[in-house]
Amino acid sequence: MEAVAVVVVGFALVFLWVVLYAYEQSQRRAANLEELASRPGVERVPQGFFSGKKVFAFEVEGERATLEFEAGDNAHTNLQVEWSPPGSLRLDPEGLMGSLRKVFGAQDIQVGDPPMDDAFVIQGDPEAWVREVLDAETRALLLGLQREFSRLKVDVNPAGVFVGMRGRDLSPDRERLNGFLEGARRLVRRLQATVGERVQVSVQEVIRAGKCPVCSDAAGDLSQRCPSCETAYHPECWDYLGRCAILGCGGGRPARRERQLDW
Repeated sequence: MEAVAVVVVGFALVFLWVVLYAYEQSQRRAANLEELASRPGVERVPQGFFSGKKVFAFEVEGERATLEFEAGDNAHTNLQVEWSPPGSLRLDPEGLMGSLRKVFGAQDIQVGDPPMDDAFVIQGDPEAWVREVLDAETRALLLGLQREFSRLKVDVNPAGVFVGMRGRDLSPDRERLNGFLEGARRLVRRLQATVGERVQVSVQEVIRAGKCPVCSDAAGDLSQRCPSCETAYHPECWDYLGRCAILGCGGGRPARRERQLDW
């Protein structure tokens, strides 16, 4: 009986610790989200009553951005910046899913930097732009972010720049959240620095080549049309963005608000 009592007390203590930890995390999350919403230029974006997502809008390097948090089973921290780059770039962390993608023929550009090539499955178009944007400084930035925020994913396409971390809601940790935002801001600045006299490809060139303007891929079902300009998309790409990728079209695009985040 004494052994049973010890086990019961042990389970009770563990349960109490889990409850207290969850409560502390929820209190930190609420306080940090309120602090974030109070920053100059930050706007809280209302979500559905039953949605666990918390979304905020502001500006990053002069472009509209949305920051999304979600806790629980679908935990993530995502930043989306609405800036149209001169090419596409996708970085997925190496691992089981990355290996499976390569087995099924996914592009994997090798940039000649072993730590970078080992850390990410690199895809993009045009390849010359991908290699140029992934210079030594940008590679160091990305590897630093990957070390600090595991499962980092970067997706750059004509609709904008996405930087996300799956499996982790950073909102309870103010220091790490600020580090994530600063790293993402620096990445956007590095990407913007490639615009000018460097290798460029326009969304119109992608469309003329018969490719989806989001993923720059001509394969698959391009049956989804923008209701405003009739540009063809993969249905899943359209659903992912929720709006047209063509600058100035506005099809499905939410109204832009001029906001500036005080970093």
